[in-house]
Amino acid sequence: RGVMEFTNGEKYDGMWHMDVFHGLGCFRDILGELVFKNRDVFVGEWGRDGNVACGVLTFANGDKYEGQVVGHMRHGSGTFYCKTDGKSYHGEWQHNKKHGSGSLRFPSGEVLRGEWKEGSLVPGSLVLTLAPASPWLDPLY
Repeated sequence: RGVMEFTNGEKYDGMWHMDVFHGLGCFRDILGELVFKNRDVFVGEWGRDGNVACGVLTFANGDKYEGQVVGHMRHGSGTFYCKTDGKSYHGEWQHNKKHGSGSLRFPSGEVLRGEWKEGSLVPGSLVLTLAPASPWLDPLY
């Protein structure tokens, strides 16, 4: 474990392996925000080659992603929480897009499960679970 302060004011505090970021660590710029210029913040584990492997990415707009990351992209298994509409998606990602098995949860409690390809739901793979208070459960509705 160690801390490295760069000449431009950036700082890495975390685990190392063979002189590269590896394991749990935090890389911050001079303002105390994480590395990305767009003000997104990442805290997590670094792979052997210095690429981010797993952690929490909090976006400047308040959205949040917890899971596997390659570079600055959601890639692998993870959960995305949208602050504005309250929806969350848990499942597989590829190059920042939903890709593979996943479930989309709505604030009302409904859950949409299915297969995703390049960000879109694959036709015929949808399973919708209604919330207990859903008006669609009332046969007189």
